[in-house]
Amino acid sequence: MTADVMDLEPDWEPGDHRFIALLPDSYRELIRDEAREQLVALRALANRVGESEAENPDCNDSYSRQPEVDLAAFEKGLSRYLDVKYRLSQSDIELFVNTCFRGILADDLDLVLRAKLSRTVSRMLGKRDCCLPDGLPWRKVRDLIVRVHIDCADGGAYIGKDIRDAHCRNLVPLLRKCRNFLQPDDSAERIWNELGVDIDPTRSMNCFEPLLLLCQVLPTRGESWTGWLPQAARTWQMLETSSDWDSVWLGMFARLAKNQPLAVDWTPYLSIVYERIPSSFRLPLGSAAPQSPVERRCPAHCVFLLTEKLNVSAAAFCVHTLTPRNPESFHYFKRLIALVTNFFHPSNGGRWSSYLACFLGQFTSNLTARVARERSATKAGVNERVVGSHSVKPVAPLEDRLTDELLSEIVDLLLPLVQLGLHAKQGYMSLQAASAARDLAVVAPQLVIEKLLDAAASGLGSISSPHRTSAALKMLATLTPVFLDSDLWPTGVDFLPQALELTLPGIDPNDPSKTEATFRFIAGASARLQSLLANGKGKELSIFLEDYSHQLLICVFALLEALEAPPKKTKSGSSVPAPVLSPYIFAVAMENFFEAIPSAVAISAAHTIARQISGAASKNAMKFYGILVRISAAAAAAASGSSSAGIFLPLLLNQVLEEDEKGEPVLASLSDEELLWRLRMLAQACRSCGDVKPYCDRLVCASFLAMQKPSRSVYKAGGRLLRGLLEGLTAGKVAFGSGTGGEVEEGNVYNLEWRKPKVEEWEAAEVVLRKALNLAKETVTADGKVDLTDREKVFKALRMLHATQRGGRWLLSGALTEKAKNARCREGELLSKKDARYILTKPLAAGLGGELGGERESVAKELWAEIYSFILEILVCVEKERPNDSLLMYRCLEPIELAHDPFKRSTSGRMIAHSARGYKNAYKPVMEMKRSFSAEGGAGRMVPGFIMKLRVEALHELRLSLGAQGGYDCEEVYVDVLEGLKRLAVNDFPKVRDEARGALTRALRVCKPAQRKATITKFIEVLDKSAVRGPNGTCDYERMMGSADVLRASMVNQHLMRDWSLLRPVALASLRALMVSERPDAAMEINALYAKLAACLRPIGVEPLQILNSKLDGVDESSGNDLSTAQLHEFLELNKSLLTMVNTSNGNGVNSVSAPAIEGHWKLKSLVATTLYTNLRFAHPPAPEVAKFFAESMGSDLMALRQVSKKAMSLLLAFQKRRIEKDGADREVLSTIESVLSEDFVERLLRVLALDEGLDISESGDTDGFFGALSLTSLSKHCDGDACWALVGGRPWPSSWVARSRDTLSLTRVRLMEIIFATFGSPMLRNFSAAVSSLISSEDPIPGVTKENSRVFAAEVVAGIARGMRLEHSDKERNATQSDINAVGSWAKELLGAFSGHEGMVNGGTLIRFFVSGEEGTVARSVAKLVRSELFESPIVDLEAPAHSQARRLRYLHASIADEEPSFSDAPLDKAISELTEPHVFSHPLKHVREEIARCLALLSSFTAESIRGTYRQKVEQVAGRLKVQTKEDELEISEENKKKRYVQSSRDRGLPDLFSRFWYTSKTIGQGRMIVCQDGYLWYIGTGILTLLVNS
Repeated sequence: MTADVMDLEPDWEPGDHRFIALLPDSYRELIRDEAREQLVALRALANRVGESEAENPDCNDSYSRQPEVDLAAFEKGLSRYLDVKYRLSQSDIELFVNTCFRGILADDLDLVLRAKLSRTVSRMLGKRDCCLPDGLPWRKVRDLIVRVHIDCADGGAYIGKDIRDAHCRNLVPLLRKCRNFLQPDDSAERIWNELGVDIDPTRSMNCFEPLLLLCQVLPTRGESWTGWLPQAARTWQMLETSSDWDSVWLGMFARLAKNQPLAVDWTPYLSIVYERIPSSFRLPLGSAAPQSPVERRCPAHCVFLLTEKLNVSAAAFCVHTLTPRNPESFHYFKRLIALVTNFFHPSNGGRWSSYLACFLGQFTSNLTARVARERSATKAGVNERVVGSHSVKPVAPLEDRLTDELLSEIVDLLLPLVQLGLHAKQGYMSLQAASAARDLAVVAPQLVIEKLLDAAASGLGSISSPHRTSAALKMLATLTPVFLDSDLWPTGVDFLPQALELTLPGIDPNDPSKTEATFRFIAGASARLQSLLANGKGKELSIFLEDYSHQLLICVFALLEALEAPPKKTKSGSSVPAPVLSPYIFAVAMENFFEAIPSAVAISAAHTIARQISGAASKNAMKFYGILVRISAAAAAAASGSSSAGIFLPLLLNQVLEEDEKGEPVLASLSDEELLWRLRMLAQACRSCGDVKPYCDRLVCASFLAMQKPSRSVYKAGGRLLRGLLEGLTAGKVAFGSGTGGEVEEGNVYNLEWRKPKVEEWEAAEVVLRKALNLAKETVTADGKVDLTDREKVFKALRMLHATQRGGRWLLSGALTEKAKNARCREGELLSKKDARYILTKPLAAGLGGELGGERESVAKELWAEIYSFILEILVCVEKERPNDSLLMYRCLEPIELAHDPFKRSTSGRMIAHSARGYKNAYKPVMEMKRSFSAEGGAGRMVPGFIMKLRVEALHELRLSLGAQGGYDCEEVYVDVLEGLKRLAVNDFPKVRDEARGALTRALRVCKPAQRKATITKFIEVLDKSAVRGPNGTCDYERMMGSADVLRASMVNQHLMRDWSLLRPVALASLRALMVSERPDAAMEINALYAKLAACLRPIGVEPLQILNSKLDGVDESSGNDLSTAQLHEFLELNKSLLTMVNTSNGNGVNSVSAPAIEGHWKLKSLVATTLYTNLRFAHPPAPEVAKFFAESMGSDLMALRQVSKKAMSLLLAFQKRRIEKDGADREVLSTIESVLSEDFVERLLRVLALDEGLDISESGDTDGFFGALSLTSLSKHCDGDACWALVGGRPWPSSWVARSRDTLSLTRVRLMEIIFATFGSPMLRNFSAAVSSLISSEDPIPGVTKENSRVFAAEVVAGIARGMRLEHSDKERNATQSDINAVGSWAKELLGAFSGHEGMVNGGTLIRFFVSGEEGTVARSVAKLVRSELFESPIVDLEAPAHSQARRLRYLHASIADEEPSFSDAPLDKAISELTEPHVFSHPLKHVREEIARCLALLSSFTAESIRGTYRQKVEQVAGRLKVQTKEDELEISEENKKKRYVQSSRDRGLPDLFSRFWYTSKTIGQGRMIVCQDGYLWYIGTGILTLLVNS
C-alpha cells in the first residue's frame, strides 16, 4: 500500500477513541473503516496540495485557484475529523500542521480560508500529545498579523469588518500557540532581545505594539530563560495609571509564576505587582477609579492584541507566588483582601462587583488546581520542582508547597468573602461565590463543608429572609459534588435527606428564581446520588427516596397547577404575568432524579403521573407535564426491564378512543382542549415508554382520526402523535439510566447501553409511514389529481406529511449514492484528490435506516422520493390554481426539510452539549483532587458516568447532523424541490419568501457545486431584472426583495465573496436596485444586502497563489498556481462597468429600458464610488479613468460622493507612492490626478470641503461618534476595536502620551492634504496658494460656512500641506523651496494669531502639534521651529497683554513641546521654567492663566536634560521657600518622616504632584486628582497634570 493509503502505525487505529467505544454498535463497526478512509483522504490532499488536476476541480467552496480548492477541502475534512473524535498519530499531526501552515503563510490566500486553517491548526496544537520537533515559524505568523491588522493603518485594501474580525480572532490564538513550539534555535532570551528592547514607555506608538507582540510569544514553560524579569519590572514601573499596560505585564508575570513554580524569588517584585492589582477591580479609590482622566490606553489599532485580563492574571499571580518559605507573599495578599472586603457586601455593589467576583472565582480555581497537583505529586513521591510544559502540569518543590496551616489561613481569609458574595444582588457575584465555596470545600473540606452546610440549613429554615433561602440553594447546588463525595467528606450522605427535605418549600409558584434554584439543587444532588447508589453506597437512602419522591411530585403538581391559575389582578386592574420557569432546568432535574431513584419508586411515580394526566387538561403547563411523562415513562421502562407502555398508553387510549354502533373506533366525545391534552401526552409517552408495537394500530387510528377533525389544534396534535410513534419505533438513543455506573477509576471503561430499533420495529414504522402517506393522498386527491377545493383537507394532508417525514427521519435518512460508495480508498491504489475531497464531505454513519443496507436502503430512498414528490405535486398545484393563497403556500413549505435540517443541531442537541460542559466544570475540581500524578489525560477521564453519558449523547447528535442529509441519493426529486423553492423564494408574500429562503439555503449546502452556482446566478439575474421599470413605471419589488434576501444569506454570501464571476454581477445588480428602489421596505432589503457585501468583502485572488513548500522556507513552484485570468478579467470588467454606469447615467436613466428618477443619480454616483473604493488593490493600479473619477468627485456637490472620494484618493495615492518606491511604477495615474487638481479646481475643492466643516469630524478631538457620509454606504466603521483606515487614513494621533485636546480639527482632511502634497510636492502648492491665502485672509467667508469654521478648515489645509511637503522629494523638481516654507510659515502665524476664545486656543495648540509631530525633512518641522522660537521669546507671559492672549500663548508653548522626546533640549526650556516660576507669574491673579502655567510646568518636569532638571529643582525650591506655614503640625498629624520625603524623579504622566512631594504637608486623593495642603496655607488641587489654586486659608 502507498503512504497515502493505509500506512498506519502498529496497534493504532484512528477510530480508537474512548468516546467512540461508547457509541451504539449499530454503526460502531463502520467507524474504524470510516476513520481510516477519511485519514487516507486527508493525507492525499496534504501530500499533493496545489498540484494541478487533469480536469477542472469540482470545488464545493467556489474557489478557483487549485491550492485554495485543496486547502478548503482539507480544512473542512480535518475540522470534521476532529469534531467526531477521530484520533491522529504523531506523524499525521506533523503533516497536517505543516500543510495548514503552508496555506496560512501564503501571502494572497483568501482571508476566510486562512482564518479557518488557523482555527483548525490551533485545535491540533492544543492536544497534549502534539509534539513538533522542528517548531513553528512564529515570526511569519506575527508578520502576517502586523501586515493585515496593524500596518493597514498606513494604507491597506478594504476588508470588511466581519472578515477582519474573524481573521484576527483566529490568527492571534495561533500566534500564542506557537510559543509552545519554538524552533530549535529560538529561546526566551532571543525573543526578549528581539522585541523587548523596542518597548519605549515614553511614546505611545513604541510602547504597546512591541509589548503586545512580546506577550503573545514569550515562552515561560519548561526551562525557559527568566533573566528578563528585572528589566521587565523596571520598564513596567516607568508607566503608571494604565490598566492596559498593567494587564499585559501582569499576564506575563503570572504565566511565569505558574509554569515555573517558585523558580524565581518573587520578593523584589511583590510590591510592584500588588500596587497595580487594585486598579483591575475598578474600585472607587480616587486615581484608581474608572473615571480617572490620566488613564493611558492601548492605541486603537493594537487593541485586538490585548488578550490578557488584569483581574484573571492577578488571581493567578497571587496563587502561584504563595509559599510557606516566604511569609511576605501572604502578607501582601492579606492586605489586598482587607482592601476589597467591604466591597463584597451585598449593599455595596457597583461596577466593581463583577471584577471582584471574577478575581475571587479565578483565585479559588487556581488554588484548587495548584493544591491538587501538589498533593498528587507528594503522594507519588515527586518532591522536586516540575516545570510546566505543553503536556506536563507544573508543580512546586516540596519546600514551597502549600501547607495545611497556610491553606487554613487562606480559607479563613476568603470564606467571609464567599458568604457575603452568596447574598449579592448581582447574579454574577453570587454565581462566582458559589463556585468559590465549592473550590474551598475541595481544598479544605474539614474546615469549610460543615460551616457552609450549617449556614445553608439556617438559610433554608429562615422564613423572613427569602434572599438567604436563594443563596443557600445556589450554594447547595454547587457544593453537592463535594459533600456527597465519600473520599472528601465521608459523612456527606448523612446530610442529604435533611437538605432534600429543607429544599422542598423552595418550589414556590410565586418565586421563579427560588424555584429554579431548587431544581438546580435537585439536579445536582440526584446526579451525585446516581453514582452513590450504583456503587452500592447509601442504600439506606432508598427508603427515604420513596417517601421523598411522593412529596416532590406533590410539590411539582402544585407548581404546575399554579401555572393554570388565572392571572392575578393588581389594584389598577392589570394582570400579573404567571411565573416563568425554564423547561430545560425542569427537565434536567427530573431526568437526574428519576435516574437516581430505585426501580420500585420509579414505577410507582410513573403510575402517579399517569393518574395525574388522566384528569383535567392543562394548557399553560402542558410542556412541563410532557417532560414528566416522557421521563417517567423511560424510567419505568428501564425499571421493569421491558416497557412501560402498559402504564400510560391503555389509560390514555381508552379516554381518546371509543366504539360507535358499528364497533368502529371513533374519537371520544371530548372537548378540543381535553382531546389535545391527551393526544400530546400520548405522543410524549410513545417516545420513551419502550415497546409500543402492541399498541401501534390503536395509536395510528387515534392519530388518523384526530387529523380528520376540523379543529387545527387537534389535527396538529394528531400529527404530533404520529411523529412520536415513529420516533419511538425508529430512534436510536442512550437507554434510560445507562451510564450511572458510579465513579470511574483511572483506566476503566464506561459502559453505555443503547436503545436500538429491532427489525420488526423498522418494519412497523415503514407500515405506519406508508399508511400515513396513503391517507394524505386520499385526503387531497380526486381522480388521481390534487384537489384544492377544501383548504382544511389540504392543511391536514400537509400536516400528516410533515409528521411522517419528521418522525420518520431515522427511517428515511442514511442512504448513500453509488458515487459515495465508490469513492473509497482501495488497497494498492492511489486515491485521487477528487475522490479525497468527496470522501471528506460525504455523510457519516449514524445508525440510520438507509445505512442498514439491502432492503432498508432501497426503502429509505423510495419513501423519501415518494413523500417529497407528493409534497412537490401539492406545491405545484397550489402555485398554479391558488397563486394568491399565501397561507396555503406557507403550509406547503412546512414539511420541506432538506440537507441536514431533519437532524440539525436543535436546541435540545445544544442543551445536551451545554449540560455536559457544565457538569464537567462542576466536577472538575473534585476529579483533579482525586487524580493521581502520573494519570494519562485530564480530569475529564474520571467524571461520573452520567456526565460521560451526556458527552457521548452530544457526539451522537453531532454524527446524526453530519449523517442524515435528506435526499442525498434522490437527485431527480431533489432538483425538482430546489426549483420549487427557487420560485417561492421570490414570491409576492413575505412569509412565504422567508420560509422558502430558509429551506433553499439549507438545501444548497449539500447540492452539487454546479447546481449551487447556477442557483446563485439565477437569483442575481432576478435581482438585476427586478430593477428594470415596467410599462407602469414601477419595479417588481417583491422579486427584488426575495432575491436580495437569498443573496444576503450567509450560506450564499460566502460563495459570492470567493468568485469574481458572481461578485461582479451581484455588485452591479445591487447598485441598480438601490438606485431605483423607492419603496422603503425594498430599499431596506437592498441596503441590507449591500451592507452584508461590505462587511464580508475582502481581496479576492486574481493572481497566482504561491503556497509555501513543506519546509516553510520558500515558495512551492507548483503547476497548479497558474494565473487566474478569468478572475482577473472579471475584476477589471467590474471597474469598467461601474464607470460606464456613471458615465451613461445623466439623470434620465442608466439605459433606455431602465428610467430612474433624476434624484436617483446622486445615489448611484456615491455607491459606485464606494464600490470602486473597496476594489482598490496595491497589486493592480487603477485605470486612469478611475483615478480621474475620484479626483473630480472630491469637488462634487454631493456630500456622500466627496466623502468616499476623499478616502479613496488617500488610499490610491498611498498605494501609488508605495509602488513607485518598490519598482518605479508608471506615473500615468499620478499625472491624471495632477491634471485634475488645477488652480480652478482647487478653489472649488476647498470651497466644498469647507462646507463639510462641522460634519466631517470623525477624527476630531471633540467627538468620536460621527461616521460622516460613509454610513450611507454601510461601510464598516470599526475593525479590530476602533476606527479603521477607511476613516482616517493613518495610525491614531497623537503618538505622545500628552492627550489630544478637545479640538474640532479633522484628522481625515489633514491626512488627505498631507498625502496629496507628499506625492506632488512644491508644484501643487502653486495651485493651492491663492485659494489658501483667500481662505485665511478674506473677510467674506464662504457662503454657508461661518468665519470660525472657515478658519478651522484653513488650519487643516495648512497642517496637511506642511506635513506633506518634503525638503528632499524623490523627484527633485518637487522639493520644497525656502519660499514655500516662508509661505506656509506666514499662513501658520496668521492663523495662530486669528484664533480666539477657548476653542480657538485649543485648535491653535493642535495646529502647532501637527507641525511638531511631522516627519523629519518636511516643511512642518521647519514651521515648528519658527513658531517655537517666537513662543520662547521673552516675556513668555506679558502681563500687559489681554488675559486670553496670555493663556493662548501658554497653551501654544505647551503644544510646541508636547510631542518632543524627553531628551529634547533644542529650546530654552530652562529659561521658560525660570520665567514661569517668577512670583508675579506663578501667582497670576487669573485662574485660567494659572491653570495654563501649571500645565506647562507639569510638562516641563518630564524632560530629562541635566540643565533642565537642575533649573527645575532650583526653581521649585525657591517657590517652596516663598510659602509660609500657617497650619499647625499637630492639627495635620504629620510625622517627621512625612516632612523628609525625598525627591522622586517625576515622569511625564505624574507631573507636579510628585515634584511637590517633599513640600506639601498632607495630601488626599479626591475625585480625579489630589487635594494638597501646602505651606502658606494654600490649598491646591492637582488633576490631569494641572495645578489649580482653590483657596488661601
